[in-house]
Amino acid sequence: TRFQQSIGDQVRALFETAVANQIFVPRECICVDVAVRGNKNRRPGLDRLRAIVGAKNRQIDVLLVLATNRLFRKTYRALQFVEEEIVDRGVRCIFVSSGVDTAEKDRWRMLLQIHAMTDEAVGGMYANHVRAAHLGLFARGLITGSLPLGYRGRVVQGELTKRQRPRRAVEVDPETAPYVVQAFRWYAEDRLSISEIARRFNADPRIPRGEQFRTGH
Repeated sequence: TRFQQSIGDQVRALFETAVANQIFVPRECICVDVAVRGNKNRRPGLDRLRAIVGAKNRQIDVLLVLATNRLFRKTYRALQFVEEEIVDRGVRCIFVSSGVDTAEKDRWRMLLQIHAMTDEAVGGMYANHVRAAHLGLFARGLITGSLPLGYRGRVVQGELTKRQRPRRAVEVDPETAPYVVQAFRWYAEDRLSISEIARRFNADPRIPRGEQFRTGH
């Protein structure tokens, strides 16, 4: 998310470690996942990493990872992945933020488990804090994320976000709200399908430009 350390910053940290250790990193071997939850086992970046490590003509010897939670949020899944899909294939794995290195054969498993458990615990703690903060904002009618069609934000004077931007309250958008009401009537009264409602809206030239209605949303 925009509040987290950027992917660019993470990649830069990996390159700094690579340079310090005289490791060459080809551009085509940089794997990232953009806005995908780390609890998913199938992710484009992670799947690409699997393909690179598992290739018959594999040309990499070392894998650099920023932190254990960049692979998975759960400790056991991070351990399993490193053991079975990296180390067992003869690839060395270095976690930059914690310094865990699978080349240290006698202790890397213990260190990885400790750091992975810490990352998992910290992540859960932050999630609870963020959830509580969002509930507080929601109870006050303030925006906590993206607004659905039919609503807009109204600036609340004297209140700023952590990014020093005006805090906004949720209010009905008079320009787009009628389309929400129309969609409800078509669905509840006329029993139209979501696909048909989307088709009608997309064919209507009166729809505000920039609004695109999609089936299944």
